[in-house]
Amino acid sequence: MDHLLYEDSEVGSARLIRAPVASSPEIPVLRIHGAEVAGDFGPADILADPWSGKPSTERAADVVHAWAADPDRTEEQRAAARLFLRQWSDGPQMDG
Repeated sequence: MDHLLYEDSEVGSARLIRAPVASSPEIPVLRIHGAEVAGDFGPADILADPWSGKPSTERAADVVHAWAADPDRTEEQRAAARLFLRQWSDGPQMDG
């Protein structure tokens, strides 16, 4: 699993990938690689602003949920987003 959510030459990239943990190979994480923010994030993690690196109110689940809501997403992409979002029952979820 490796789905590109966002890529910008100045800000960086965000991908939904398999967790790099052997005990849970099917659990996706949001991997962000940028100048100010980098790392693997779960759905409840609060993200920093990619331009300033300062904390924001946006969580990783918000980013993935918005990305998955695009009607052009494939069923495979939506399934990966569902797996990611289900890790945090209090966060946004997708039907199906």
